[in-house]
Amino acid sequence: MRPSPRHRLFVALLALAVPAANAGVYKWVDAKGQTHYDDRSVTGQLVTRQVIDQRVIAAAPDWATSSVPADYAQRVTARCTELGARLQAYRSATQLFGRDPDGQVYAMSSMQTGLAIAETRRDARLYCAPDAARELYAQGRTP
Repeated sequence: MRPSPRHRLFVALLALAVPAANAGVYKWVDAKGQTHYDDRSVTGQLVTRQVIDQRVIAAAPDWATSSVPADYAQRVTARCTELGARLQAYRSATQLFGRDPDGQVYAMSSMQTGLAIAETRRDARLYCAPDAARELYAQGRTP
């Protein structure tokens, strides 16, 4: 009995997948002294293959165990609420308006509107994240 074309294709794909499963992580240091990691070797540079043990869990960052003043946490919560309301208003508005440096009001273009929504969404993810107050306080940010 001859192997079917499907069987041959499966065996060929399996043979290609085995080296990929064994692939490690390459580590190298560039001319500026920065360490880089990649799944491929960099041509023209000496690299050391290093397999990273994925079972190791990093320790909690310092900010995760620090205390945050209550008023700071309240301001972060208020900022989160404000950003959520702003994002909802931006999404439901038919047209957004902005002010130029001279104080003149202008209608935002669709690109400017998209950017305003993206920036507000980014800020909301930052201020509404779990432990946001603790992380922002550790970074020295003002809510």
